[in-house]
Amino acid sequence: MKCLIFSDSHGNASYMEKAIRKNSDADYILFLGDGISDAEYLAEFDRNHTWVCVKGNCDFKTMFLGRALAKTEEIFIENKKVVLTH
Repeated sequence: MKCLIFSDSHGNASYMEKAIRKNSDADYILFLGDGISDAEYLAEFDRNHTWVCVKGNCDFKTMFLGRALAKTEEIFIENKKVVLTH
């Protein structure tokens, strides 16, 4: 299981895009806020990964790909609880 974890892109999605290309075998992309528009832009064209995102203190959007954004999210990856927060 491979996860890419990002946060604080603040309008510069280019580094995220490069990392995603270099790690195309990743299963999950986790975005921890402050640049949710960057994550949404990249996720709109990416159907190879599961994206899970939370809202950062500088994010004013309330939705990500049609789903409401929370400040904290709990997911399970390989029977392990993962808590995402900014």
